[in-house]
Amino acid sequence: MPKKYFKYYLTAITAILFIACSEKDTLNGEGMLHLKVDVTDQVKVTTRSMTDELQDSLQRHCTIGILNEKGTVRRYKGVNELPEALYLSAGSYTALVTAGDSVPASFETVYYKEERPFHINSGEVTNLELTCGIANTVVAVKYDEALSSVFQTYKVTVSTADGTLDYLPETKDSIGYYMLPAGNTKLQWHLEATMPNGKSYTKEGNIPDAQSAYRYDLSFNFIPTDYADGGGTVKVSVNANPIREITDEVQIYQRPIFRGENFDITSSAFYEVGMGTELSYTVTSTSVLNELSMYCEQFAQCGLPVRMNLMRLTEMERGRLEASGLSYKSEYNTGSDVGTMRVTFSDGLMKHITAKEGTYNIILHATDVRNRTNEGVLSISASDAVVLTKEVAEGDIWTSKAVLRGGLMKETSDPLIFRYRITGSSDWKEVEAVLNGKEMTAAITGLKVATTYEYVAVAGEKASSVICRFTTEKATQLPNAGFENWHGSKPTYVYESGGTMFWDTGNHGSQKAGTDITTADGSVKHGGSYSAKLESKYASMLGIGQFAAGNVFSGKYLATNMDGVVGNGVLGWGRPFESRPTALRGYVRYQSNTVNYDNSCEFIDKGNPDIGSIFIVLGNWPGETYGGETWPVIVRTNYKTPGSAQLFDVNSEYIIGYGEKNFTSSTEGEGMIEFNIPVEYRYTNRKPTAIIIVASSSKYGDYFSGGTGSTMWLDDFELVYE
Repeated sequence: MPKKYFKYYLTAITAILFIACSEKDTLNGEGMLHLKVDVTDQVKVTTRSMTDELQDSLQRHCTIGILNEKGTVRRYKGVNELPEALYLSAGSYTALVTAGDSVPASFETVYYKEERPFHINSGEVTNLELTCGIANTVVAVKYDEALSSVFQTYKVTVSTADGTLDYLPETKDSIGYYMLPAGNTKLQWHLEATMPNGKSYTKEGNIPDAQSAYRYDLSFNFIPTDYADGGGTVKVSVNANPIREITDEVQIYQRPIFRGENFDITSSAFYEVGMGTELSYTVTSTSVLNELSMYCEQFAQCGLPVRMNLMRLTEMERGRLEASGLSYKSEYNTGSDVGTMRVTFSDGLMKHITAKEGTYNIILHATDVRNRTNEGVLSISASDAVVLTKEVAEGDIWTSKAVLRGGLMKETSDPLIFRYRITGSSDWKEVEAVLNGKEMTAAITGLKVATTYEYVAVAGEKASSVICRFTTEKATQLPNAGFENWHGSKPTYVYESGGTMFWDTGNHGSQKAGTDITTADGSVKHGGSYSAKLESKYASMLGIGQFAAGNVFSGKYLATNMDGVVGNGVLGWGRPFESRPTALRGYVRYQSNTVNYDNSCEFIDKGNPDIGSIFIVLGNWPGETYGGETWPVIVRTNYKTPGSAQLFDVNSEYIIGYGEKNFTSSTEGEGMIEFNIPVEYRYTNRKPTAIIIVASSSKYGDYFSGGTGSTMWLDDFELVYE
């Protein structure tokens, strides 16, 4: 597999605000911390630059922890999990950031780490900037060109107690990344060569006290002498340098960020009835904003449009908003590529909003010119009661569970609870509330699917006068999940004649060679009359053709674009879907054959066992258009230049939930076995708009690589819900 190294300076995370608060065990006052985190790789490599996908992956999957003497107090997986503000008690902490994977030795896998102590002082602001740099011990090997005339073959092996890598002349630019085991910092090297007379030549040595975050360049030079062995000797020199000098920069463009001015936008802004005062929030972006939308049904009560895009208003419309008390100002710094939009609700408008008890939930949505989006909720609550019931967040409502929300308007020693019930029933259930600042929450489970509930916040026996409602999600299932409905031939369609398509296949492409790669099969099945049989073939006509993997996917095969005698497929992936299953379950039989077509694919080689694949994705992609139709994702294969293909991005920021299962060998027996693919949700504050399910008898079929005869049978798909 070719190397994928890079040099760059990655700005991974903008500012995160930590606000000291009073916790039960450490009541030490309040303070603030502004934390900026960067990830940097400062190893110069000549092979290729870092891809946007890898940059996004590091940003999304880095781990950020805040620790004190008791252990981890906060932990976040990726940039998108970071809150805009975090409450902490005054005291001493350590910020720890890691990214990548820690493996003993690798030419591919890099590990980044940085930690820094800091202190939260009462009433003060602390600024802290971390550069999360390479934590590996980095080794490069340089060969004197004269070695090629002295030795027939040669290589250098560099190893630690846990890992070994071979440096070959044909991969002279390879850079190795090692993790030194605890208590053993020795880095050993061994030169093994064959001279023209067939004799072996070896030389070895070590670096006894190698260090992490250092680069070691080992140079092997031939020094002519009068000695008989090769007419000279090999001299080895070691040059060690700390990895700290920044050599290049690559800007990472982040999603727009919402922040409240003097309040936490992730919770409510609380007011007594009629006592609202001027309130402002900002949107920060690293690209020019295309859209800043606000939606709130209660806006109509204040003379405002229920839905508005501030970036698309005419001067007259803007003047009307300002007359109603809503104004905004936008600034963009071309030097730093940072833009800020400040939106202000005037005193008069806020008094109107808070005139009655209740909560305004204003849905915010921002999109920049690079199509990076973010959503938020500006919640404004007003009440003279002790507690106030608030609307649940959309992302907190699942098929059988939800998070109830409320606000503490006045201090009280009474116990805080929620009461909830199915709307229309007489019996209330109670659950204890968790208080974080002034936010009340309670997680409830065991709810009925697609059912409306009502709930109320209660302090002691005093209930809020506001009762809120929510409806649990539907447990939506997949159409034709048992693969019973088919029609046609060359191409064969996976739905009944005259019916509605949900599944499609690559049969549209293989029909040009007079064959189907996905068909109904009544001989291998779990239930019903048929299963789907996906068979990898060399689809050819008159001896000219190309490898095609058997496949089935939710979406539609859009076109075959011919490039000479080979065809490239254009596929629209995804179907509308708004539920959130926790797993995909079904039945499979897989027969793996040996890979005999690799089309220079870097992920699999001829002679390897083929790999079958099933994956499920839920997301809210903005959509792409082809032929007048819009699809969540468009896939474009490219036989001649796979590097130019537009393939599915598993690290896309629009993916909400993802699950995958690979079959690296044939399943046991002649029958089908059950599989279960858990869906891991990367975001729980967003709901999907589409579902993508793809199954293939050859995982790398989109690279036209795999083994002919590899076959996957599928039956009785089921989406599992909690």
